[in-house]
Amino acid sequence: MAGGEYVVGATFALATVGGVLGAAAIVVRRHLAHLHGAPLALASAVVVTAGLIAVLLVPGALGVLSREAAAITAALGLLAAWRVPPHRSVAVGPAEPRGGATRRGGESPLAW
Repeated sequence: MAGGEYVVGATFALATVGGVLGAAAIVVRRHLAHLHGAPLALASAVVVTAGLIAVLLVPGALGVLSREAAAITAALGLLAAWRVPPHRSVAVGPAEPRGGATRRGGESPLAW
């Protein structure tokens, strides 16, 4: 393999992975902002992995799997993630029991 082929392949790989990372960052920032620490890192890893699978699976299912198709699909995924509106956060208070049997101290009989 010549050096030029390596550079072209690395460029397509960077474009594909960069598009997926950008889309994942947008999705995580807009829809998973309530997470912090390890749950945020794990959710980010899941979103990136799902994005990489989708970027390669969609062109493959359509029968046009190539370096170019994967990079174009990643760019389209980035555009789609950018166009989706942010998730509206709803203030959620502590859950209150809706009645039913409770034990002394307010515990439910199903509480551990």
